[in-house]
Amino acid sequence: MDTALHDDIKEFLSATLSLMRLAGAIDIRESISQTRPELSVTVTLGSNAEIIVGDNGQALDALEHIVRIICGRRIATGTVVTLDVNGHRRARLDSVIQHATHAAERVQKSGTPETLTTMSSYERRAVHTALATYPGIITESIGREPTRRIIVKAAPLSTE
Repeated sequence: MDTALHDDIKEFLSATLSLMRLAGAIDIRESISQTRPELSVTVTLGSNAEIIVGDNGQALDALEHIVRIICGRRIATGTVVTLDVNGHRRARLDSVIQHATHAAERVQKSGTPETLTTMSSYERRAVHTALATYPGIITESIGREPTRRIIVKAAPLSTE
């Protein structure tokens, strides 16, 4: 655990919150999930979380990007860095995965591919992982950022 890195992240977020006239608790945790290191930063605000989340999470995404820049080369290659405010990202991810699961069920029944809405790379990775073991379903990312999305398709039948 790099306490200097944690201090730098907390200092940046505390200063940002202060400039926005917000106060909150900042928690940083490091873990290994699915063989990848993760650095999770959680900010808990008493109120006005929508200010820091922004429209469709855009402000939150921008802050997360800055946190990644702060981390720079001080973390292992491939480390997933996430920033969540008042559980917004977790709730959004749960909703995206639920939507993708429903799409997979429809594709299983109809055989017709479905294109999901635009998602962040973090959300796409979570959807690919969630549907990887879904029977008879494959997923594929298409397009370019910032409009990259996933197509959910029926897996080809095996000829063996």
